[in-house]
Amino acid sequence: MKAWEDISETKDYLAKLQAEIAEIVKPTVVPAAMRNDNHHMEYVSRPEFDAKIEAMEARMDGRVARIDGKLDLMMERLQDAKQSTTNLRWWLVGAAVTVLVACVATAIGIQQMTVTTFQAASQQPAAAPVVIQVPTIPAPTPAK
Repeated sequence: MKAWEDISETKDYLAKLQAEIAEIVKPTVVPAAMRNDNHHMEYVSRPEFDAKIEAMEARMDGRVARIDGKLDLMMERLQDAKQSTTNLRWWLVGAAVTVLVACVATAIGIQQMTVTTFQAASQQPAAAPVVIQVPTIPAPTPAK
């Protein structure tokens, strides 16, 4: 019986040792970002990570500022174009009014000249009839 107890105690002792070894060598859970499964990735410390984020923010702020400047310039150009369009519109309206006034003035002038010409012609005394005298040709003498 002694042998059987020795085997049982040995098994219990080995199980206890295995539990202690498992506790010592217990694998810790490491986040995937910190694991070195991929040899291209490295652990980044918190301050280094913050510095990288701040650098990216500074670059993005610069890009946003450049885009903002470009948008301001574009809006200014659009305002100038709008002002130019407004000025051009007034010039075109002025030119159209000028052409209309010139056409009306020309039509009135032509009408007045026509009326004046007919009135002047009706007030002149009738001219004496023109008499055209045609000389008479003497009759030819018979030949001898």
